[in-house]
Amino acid sequence: MVTLMTITYYLQRKVQWATTTDGTPNQGPVAISLPSYHVQYKHFATLTGVNITSTLLTAFREKGQAILQFLVKEKWDDKNDARQIVEAVYGEGDPNLHQVAWAILTGLQSFFKVKDDALFLLWDVTATAEEFERASKATECEAPKLVIQGDPIASATSRWTVLVENGVIGQSTSAEAGFICGLSFPFASYYNLNLQYQSTASTTLEFIQRYLLGISLDGSKCGGCKRQCNPKVVAFVCRFADFQWL
Repeated sequence: MVTLMTITYYLQRKVQWATTTDGTPNQGPVAISLPSYHVQYKHFATLTGVNITSTLLTAFREKGQAILQFLVKEKWDDKNDARQIVEAVYGEGDPNLHQVAWAILTGLQSFFKVKDDALFLLWDVTATAEEFERASKATECEAPKLVIQGDPIASATSRWTVLVENGVIGQSTSAEAGFICGLSFPFASYYNLNLQYQSTASTTLEFIQRYLLGISLDGSKCGGCKRQCNPKVVAFVCRFADFQWL
């Protein structure tokens, strides 16, 4: 299946950006259901040269504990009540990488003053795809979002679903597909569907792009910030570097 999707890549992109019946181009991608999140990651690698899941795993393995320690020691206006999650994971003896990633992204959203539902939605584990679609249409959820069913810390009992333009485009198929795998899917969707980062979460998304994935300046997906890095991301990285130096 992955091989077939790869050799038909050009046609898939053409369908996603097809013209309307009167011959005018669409203003956005046509929502399609992809058969596997592995295909999404392969498309992302084709566009960027980055293996998104392995790169994120390496980033959280090498930088995760230091970022958590920084967030624990640093003071910020914690309107999302994220500090308790960061401290709980940091205080564990040997947290897995999915736990570390969840705590870091939750903490970063609060640090950057991003609403806690800008990228992730928490739902009951029994919710269905139809319920997600009805709810997203009611709230006009068009940007890629990761819906986590169950406790995101207990990856063995949680599942995830990805919504784009009020529709489900992917779901986890096993408990082994933990939070980092889920995070990779909506992030890759911005590139695969040629979308700009949503303004409400652009700071967090650019941090993932530049600091965790190492995608260069030319790869920016922020409207109006293609020539310079987001100042909030720069400030965070500088403060984090100073913290590590001390």
